[in-house]
Amino acid sequence: DLPMCVYTFLESYDWTGKTIVPFCTSAGNAMTGKETLIPQFAKGSSVLATGLGIQGARCQGDQASVRNDVKSWLSQIGFVAK
Repeated sequence: DLPMCVYTFLESYDWTGKTIVPFCTSAGNAMTGKETLIPQFAKGSSVLATGLGIQGARCQGDQASVRNDVKSWLSQIGFVAK
């Protein structure tokens, strides 16, 4: 599940017309699927379906490959030129 502080943050702002791009680090390396609940708490928002989850230990131990994964993901979702 998402941390309660994230739900509180989402409920505290006007998200009308905003797109939320979920990403996280965690003990695992995948999104939980709970990011689909974000629009219920961030009223008026849309959520980009393709989030990114990366294992926290990998972020600390292999920054170069994580950097490449993030660049690739940002390119796939249209935030940076290919």
